[in-house]
Amino acid sequence: MKVRDKIQKKIIATFLGFGLGILFAFIYSSIESSSIKVLFKAIAGVCFAYAFILSNFFIKCPRCSGSLSYSHMKGQSKTNFYPTCGVSLDEKV
Repeated sequence: MKVRDKIQKKIIATFLGFGLGILFAFIYSSIESSSIKVLFKAIAGVCFAYAFILSNFFIKCPRCSGSLSYSHMKGQSKTNFYPTCGVSLDEKV
């Protein structure tokens, strides 16, 4: 497994959490009952928090544990190495 594949799995999990958050937010907006509405609001908040925390704190370099969050990849179409230590993303883990 390459470093790039490992990162892809975490990015997919991030988008899954964000998508679930959006789904629960839409359900929240369409429900009439206030007691169930609070539940869906809480679930949506947890999904968004999960996606934020995963994307900013758990996508790390296997060599130096430096973060490769979205903020590091601004303006780049494809990243080939970690900006902190220079390890190739196509290297085997």
